[in-house]
Amino acid sequence: VTHWEAPIRNVGDMKASGTLIPGLWKTDEENFQNIKDGEFPFGEEVLVTKKLDGTSCSISSDPEGNVHVMSRSNSLYLDVDNIYNRAAKPLIPLVQALAKHYNETIVIRGEVCGDRINASKVNLDCHGEPTFNLYATVFPYAKDMAQRIGLYGTQWHFLEVNKVCKQLTGQEIKTVPIEGIEVLTKKLLEDISNMPKEAGEGRVINTKSLRLPHFKSKSKEYIMYLG
Repeated sequence: VTHWEAPIRNVGDMKASGTLIPGLWKTDEENFQNIKDGEFPFGEEVLVTKKLDGTSCSISSDPEGNVHVMSRSNSLYLDVDNIYNRAAKPLIPLVQALAKHYNETIVIRGEVCGDRINASKVNLDCHGEPTFNLYATVFPYAKDMAQRIGLYGTQWHFLEVNKVCKQLTGQEIKTVPIEGIEVLTKKLLEDISNMPKEAGEGRVINTKSLRLPHFKSKSKEYIMYLG
């Protein structure tokens, strides 16, 4: 199943200050149908999260507190009004506290959902104020690959980092909905792709495999009804 990504509308002033920070890559989840069976860690426990239908946002801070708010492709000026800065503003002190604690540049990545973002007749996420929903943590300059990509099952995964955030600041960052832990099978992925449109765009699978740390399974019916 392929899906053309329409330009995001109703985002506000998108004046960019530059590209993504060095060492950071565009967010993208490969659909499971495009992955060879031999690459899946079948039989292992994985974390399943709901794939929200919004727009990707990343917030970074270095240990000195220098902050970047980014769309999928660009760093944005912090003093302009757009959905990314609105969603990021209350989280900036939390990201700065994490960067200082780890003494590393840290990036939190999330899906911003809100009023009219990717609006369609099946998108139930396109309502309300722009809200950041955490789905990944990245340490772009770390030497250890598991830390760099925030691998599931390690202390660098977004759920574990969020626990540290709560200890440091008394606050947690809102995450994407957590579906739970499952044993990865082909049937699980196919069942997700056959979900009704009311169940949402699909699910993201977080694995403990450095070879395939995360990927998605999208609802075919949801994709058919977009528009």
